[in-house]
Amino acid sequence: MLKRLFILIVILGVNEVTLGLENSVSPLKQPNCRLLCGTCLCLARITQRFLEFEPFIPIMSEIISPLCHLIPKEEWKNKCLDVTDNLPEKIIQFAEHMNILDECSKLGMCHKNHSMSNFEFTSFLKEHMNYWLSPD
Repeated sequence: MLKRLFILIVILGVNEVTLGLENSVSPLKQPNCRLLCGTCLCLARITQRFLEFEPFIPIMSEIISPLCHLIPKEEWKNKCLDVTDNLPEKIIQFAEHMNILDECSKLGMCHKNHSMSNFEFTSFLKEHMNYWLSPD
């Protein structure tokens, strides 16, 4: 489930960065592969830090736990309680052990010859920021 959330965040983020408005992308024709990889890596780092330091995660578990007690079937109630008890730990473990480059490679956005350093990614964004923000 957490990997699906990460994939959704990356796809939505890359979609926003590379596609934008149709008329503003026409000169680009195809998205720059290095930009896709850099964007994926950047969004993955943001997601990882958010999941590691998000104070809402334990609170979310506390909110869901009482709802589990409302489930009439004992088996499902216990499964629900197990999930809510372990949720904060599992989310933090997932974030700590997430291999960002590997996840972006699985999505098909990063390859050995397409990776982009933080400096290159920042430079690329600055270089193209005026184009993306121009009113047309």
